Amino acid sequence: MSKTICRSLFILAVISPCLFAADVDVAADLPADAFQVAYAPHVTLGFEHVTITNSGNFGTSTTIGGHDANDLICADLYVFDPAQELIACCSCTVTPNDLQTVATSQLVSDSLTSVVPPAVTIGLLATQTPASGFCDPGSVTPAALAPGLRAWNTVVHVEPGGGYAVTEFPFSLAPLSPAELFKMTDYCAFIEADGTFNGICKSCVLGAAGAAKQ
Repeated sequence: MSKTICRSLFILAVISPCLFAADVDVAADLPADAFQVAYAPHVTLGFEHVTITNSGNFGTSTTIGGHDANDLICADLYVFDPAQELIACCSCTVTPNDLQTVATSQLVSDSLTSVVPPAVTIGLLATQTPASGFCDPGSVTPAALAPGLRAWNTVVHVEPGGGYAVTEFPFSLAPLSPAELFKMTDYCAFIEADGTFNGICKSCVLGAAGAAKQ
């Protein structure tokens, strides 16, 4: 083996761990609850929905019943089909102790592919509200991520004996790598720019959805 090759291998051996450590450090600096995931197994049945609130630990206002611009967070939603394709993205502005709801069927009603999949994976990303006041899930940097997001997913399960049961569970906290953050926001930016309005999901509505009548 030539001295040049040996020297190159030595340099790679020294640099690679440093690059990996840099990625780990970026992820470690993110708020632990900034990224959350859940699934919706029966989108087409129409009962499933996501409920979102802001716990307020990102806020600065001490006024009872009030808030300022620093208290708001953006709940950015990223919807993936079973083939791992991002088919929709959108965002909701959530004030402290606010309650916002979006039906899963609304998230995919105008999917990028114009196809409504039977099931989806939903990624939720909490970000600081930009100075413009408009949340943009296609333009998020690690520095913009915020704590305080809490969300619950109401879904439908097929019962062993037939029929359906409605259950609710919290979104799961998940580590977020710089690569995954880039992919979600970059694909969403593509949808915003070139999706001709397809892939821009419906936003949230105030309040919680009522329980389905059994």
